[in-house]
Amino acid sequence: MIPGYQVVVLPEAGAAYDVPADWKVEKATAAIGSGVDSLPVTGMSSEGAGYCPDYVRSNMFLTQSDETDPASAITDVTTRLIKFAYTTSTGSNPGAAEPFQTSDGNLSGIFVETTGTAPAPSAGCASTYSIYTFAFPAEEGALVLTITADTGVDKSVTKDFAKQLMATLRPL
Repeated sequence: MIPGYQVVVLPEAGAAYDVPADWKVEKATAAIGSGVDSLPVTGMSSEGAGYCPDYVRSNMFLTQSDETDPASAITDVTTRLIKFAYTTSTGSNPGAAEPFQTSDGNLSGIFVETTGTAPAPSAGCASTYSIYTFAFPAEEGALVLTITADTGVDKSVTKDFAKQLMATLRPL
């Protein structure tokens, strides 16, 4: 859908989305996190691995929540993500839910940007982050397309760019 971008195919979900050509795409379905906070993810793509020691600047993936309400699903996913992806977080703030629809008009739900802070582990590393989420009803629970992004550093994913990427989600 975006010329020059690569397509991330999610065969398990029967869907696809676009990411920039320089992002790394993982083909396997996996779980991130551990225990009750783990999340099943598919279509993991990332950018900026090693921009900061042991950090990745941005990740994008599709996950599922047992929550049927999209707003509750976003709260579920972001709460779990913060526990294992931003373990030193000193606070987070979910923004207002916004109606959101994909570019082809096939999927409608809500978009939320959750912002937070965490001490930078070293110079050049981010001390702020955003978790961008687009949730919509599924057969069971809700699906949540998610971007985790370190912000305030070079090549950070902005809210507008996150929306542009998320709007490319489409059925195969």
